This record gives sequence, C-alpha cells and structure tokens, in this order.
Amino acid sequence: MNDSDFEDFSLLLISEPYLTRNQDGIYHAVPPFHPYWTPFLPESPEGNPRPRAILWTHKDIIARPILTGSTDIVALLIELETGPLLAISVYIPSKTSPEDKELNDRLDIIRKTIETTRRNHEKLVELLIAGDFNRHDQLWGGNTVVNSSRYREGEPII
Repeated sequence: MNDSDFEDFSLLLISEPYLTRNQDGIYHAVPPFHPYWTPFLPESPEGNPRPRAILWTHKDIIARPILTGSTDIVALLIELETGPLLAISVYIPSKTSPEDKELNDRLDIIRKTIETTRRNHEKLVELLIAGDFNRHDQLWGGNTVVNSSRYREGEPII
C-alpha cells in the first residue's frame, strides 16, 4: 500500500486480506488508517466468519458501500466523472461438492447486487468484478488447465 507504483491506482481489490479483530469480535483492516487509502470491508456482525474480501479506495475517491449480506463479497458504488461504477471484490472457496452451492450462492448475490444497483440508478452503471474464484478455466488459466481434473470449473462464472 505504500508502494509508489500504486499511487495512481484508484482501487485495490484484495482477497483474503490481513485483518485484526477487536475485543467486540469485529474485524478491521490492517492498517486501520492510511494517508492514501480507505478500507471497505463487507458487513461482519459479531459471530460471523472472517471477511475474505476487501476494497481499498484511493483517498480522492468517493464511494458508497452497497450491502451484500455476505462476508465474502464487498461492493461499492463510485461516482466517477464518466459515470457510476459498481466495484465488487469477491472470494469464493474451493469447490467441495458437485452442486457447488457456495459458488451459486455467491453468484446470486452478485447478480442481485448488480440488478438492484442498476435499477436504482438513472445512469448506466459500469461494472468491475474481481476476486479469488478458486475455479479453474482455460480462459484465465491457459492451456495447462485443459488437462486438469478441475477443467471447466469456471464455466458458471463465465
């Protein structure tokens, strides 16, 4: 975050961030305060699992958090000169069953977040979605994925 190469970036979308927990059980970003960056974590009431996604905005960016109901998905609506941008950082754990409920649940949350945000905004809302999807596909893994037993796990995402 202090790297000068990041100075011109507007957003940092991070999966599995380093976090601390206070005595009330609430998670906080590390560092909690930064001169150039503002952290946005998904809502995480006491007793919920540790958030696995975070969005950091540059100090010049004005962002409004969008509640997702998931500790693995953080969304922000950012008003840019060119129009609104919905930025979503997501973490999806590795596939554990053929039904892939975790992936489907998170994709449903992302779809609903996009639909609701676009419906409630007069201008066209651009999208930026990034994260750790823990699914293999040739599109982002190259030709070596074709021979993997996990080949095409990413199709529902695409």
